[in-house]
Amino acid sequence: MRKLLIIFIPLLILFALPKEYLIPLKALPPEIQNNTAPKAKLPTIKKEQEVTTSQPVGRVDTVFFTTYDWQFNSHPWQTIYNDMRGVHVTGMTSLQANPFPDRNMRYNFYDKTTHQWAFGQDGIDALNARAGFGNLDVNPMDGIEYIVGHVAGTQRLIPRIAKDVAPGQGIFDYCDCQEGYLWPPIAITANGWIHVAAVEDDPGGARERLFYIRIRDWCNPEEPRLIAPQPGEPIAPLGNAQGIFASKRSDKVVIFWTEWDGTGPDSGAYRISTDGGETWSDVIPFPIPPIFTPGSETLPELWIPSVGGFFDRDDRPNFVLCFTPSIRDTGRIIPVEMWHYVPGRNPELTRICRIMPETLAATVGYNATFACRPSIGQNPENGNLYVVWEQFDPVNYEPTTERLRADIWGTASTDGGLTWAPPKRITEPDQTSKRFPFLAPIVDDYCWITYLVDLTAGFYIQGEGPMTTNPVVVHQVPRQYLETGIAEGNNNKLFSLKIYPNPIINRNYLSLGLNTKTSLNISLTDITGKVLFNKEFSSGAHYYQLRIPKNLKSGIYFLVVRTANSSESYKLIITN
Repeated sequence: MRKLLIIFIPLLILFALPKEYLIPLKALPPEIQNNTAPKAKLPTIKKEQEVTTSQPVGRVDTVFFTTYDWQFNSHPWQTIYNDMRGVHVTGMTSLQANPFPDRNMRYNFYDKTTHQWAFGQDGIDALNARAGFGNLDVNPMDGIEYIVGHVAGTQRLIPRIAKDVAPGQGIFDYCDCQEGYLWPPIAITANGWIHVAAVEDDPGGARERLFYIRIRDWCNPEEPRLIAPQPGEPIAPLGNAQGIFASKRSDKVVIFWTEWDGTGPDSGAYRISTDGGETWSDVIPFPIPPIFTPGSETLPELWIPSVGGFFDRDDRPNFVLCFTPSIRDTGRIIPVEMWHYVPGRNPELTRICRIMPETLAATVGYNATFACRPSIGQNPENGNLYVVWEQFDPVNYEPTTERLRADIWGTASTDGGLTWAPPKRITEPDQTSKRFPFLAPIVDDYCWITYLVDLTAGFYIQGEGPMTTNPVVVHQVPRQYLETGIAEGNNNKLFSLKIYPNPIINRNYLSLGLNTKTSLNISLTDITGKVLFNKEFSSGAHYYQLRIPKNLKSGIYFLVVRTANSSESYKLIITN
């Protein structure tokens, strides 16, 4: 079921929208709405400073660039793999303008012996024809990477797989599956078999059937077998809503999907094979936790960017499920509840976190919820689990497209997923939007994460913004950061404050992102010290939106933050 909230209407005109398009927002205080904030004595200003952005934790390397800013429509597909030899990464790229004649699955390799990226910041094309919408996996027997994408056939699309001659060499051989299938992610089991989960390229355009293709001998693809829907099964995919992952310790494979056919809250299911795809279990629906007012008309749902999975070191399938509420068949993007699901564990479901911003300065855009696209990995030595996802900043938005910008967030569990550390922002808010993250399943001293840095929030491919040349990066995050939240050089400031936009040009709102260890007061003053706004904040994370009075003149203003023992002043420029 497509969410109504992905319709591209700026929130600044939301009062003109039908009720079903609105995101529930925290009301602004009456004193801000009416410009009747009480006057208060201006605190002594300790210093004046501009709002700055700190450097991200860990190391960030650009591995290639792309003008094609829409990586995939489904749940996260594996686009990075880490092993003892190095790190493989792929992504769908183009360096030309629409219609992107050079679109391909790009590849790069980080050699751990030389500590260099083999193909610099450019990467190389993995496939020998215009291609897209694929992923990669690595054969655990020899460390060779395989990259897939669909290419044009004589009449319909064909999944094409590229196999390197040696790990990280970038010299590929090719194998085509049967014509008539698209969106073909792959996974490779411990025995070296390749498993493909592809959607039928129905000439009628329905694309409602999910098929499985196995390759045991290169290049000899077996006949496609229907995975879903089987006759009489209640859950079926529709379109590009599938994912696949395989064990590196056995012959287990999982194919999962969600349905969004408009008949009710979106749900999901999976099938598992324990014998390398020879036989498959019946459809197993994902369990639904009792959240979002159980027993009411508000129901939890899974949507297409909501599921990630992998096999842990005990050879158990692990899933991360992002639930959002559906009210009378109308989906919402907030709040988001993220859960960890391990079949057979007691309990099978544990909550990772609940994400609920107090307000939103703009919309998230096409095919997204406020926090989505999760992926999961593990350190094989100590068993610690790590989850990474994209999450929008509720007060940081792109003025030209009215889209919120996203950052990469993560968390960790040191007890097998029973409890999780508080979520931590991995990237710092700035004027870019970080999208489509994937965490390499094997975590060593670092969490190896790849993502797209969209220079203008809002996808050009979906008609949301201009075309830009965007870097795709690999981010090495020390795993201890997600376990403890303590990074090298991390300061002990009592609070951090993000302000958007600054300067304020013909805007109605000023958005604040505040994380504080103590209670404090924030006031907005003009250059004479007259207080225009005054509010107390308790300790914790806050997202707040101030309405700028219409009669406020252009000029310099100050946002003053006062704690029990000190105060700081931030200069604002307002231009009408």
